[in-house]
Amino acid sequence: MVMGENNSEEWFESWFNTKWYHMLYQNRDLQEAEKFIQALIHKLQLPKSSALLDAACGAGRHSAQLNAMGYEVHGFDLSKESIDRARVYESNSLKFSVADLRSFRTDKKFDAVFSFFTSFGYFETEKETIAVLENFRNALNPKGILMIDFLNAVKVKDELVLNESKTVDGIEFRINRKLNKGRIEKDIQFIAESKEYNFSEKVSAFEIKDFEQMLEKTSFRIKEIYGSYLLNDFSANQSPRLIILAEKIL
Repeated sequence: MVMGENNSEEWFESWFNTKWYHMLYQNRDLQEAEKFIQALIHKLQLPKSSALLDAACGAGRHSAQLNAMGYEVHGFDLSKESIDRARVYESNSLKFSVADLRSFRTDKKFDAVFSFFTSFGYFETEKETIAVLENFRNALNPKGILMIDFLNAVKVKDELVLNESKTVDGIEFRINRKLNKGRIEKDIQFIAESKEYNFSEKVSAFEIKDFEQMLEKTSFRIKEIYGSYLLNDFSANQSPRLIILAEKIL
């Protein structure tokens, strides 16, 4: 069991713990995600006896696919709304729990920790971000693998769409983006059920050099860097993603 404390004051709990978040992002490319996991597992060649941890697992689709491939999987997320959705996939070899990236603890050790779909870089202080990486390290067996699937901040900043309107299930989501003190911020406004809502998303614009420093500080060694879900080579100016495979240093 993975356990941790909640902090109800944070933007990511208030937003991710709503049905509107799941509505806005319901059309994410699930086939692309499935192909990514297949390519990733093929690259890692993890034995079927491996235990995997899906950190900030959301509604559990990645965890469920990993489990369907024969692995024991535990997924956790701060959002109770997401974990309630994820629990439809639970089985003897697939479990979910509510926990915070900064404070989760686990007695069980895992062979790999996965951080999918930019579920990293939410926190404002370096201390908090380092705490997340230290928790990942503590959850891993010796020479365990950490995978971080992150946005390519160089490309995102260069191509930032400042204003956008997206209608989903009859609700118009008005989205405004900006760069602020090294973070990419998104303001989301909409009217639903006769009420006006305003939520935020904020993620640090970490680049490769930032990850190199943070991972070295927390005793990880970068093994591979990719730029797409097909595991193509990384290009700072062209790649849609920054995907890092790192190994826990003994």
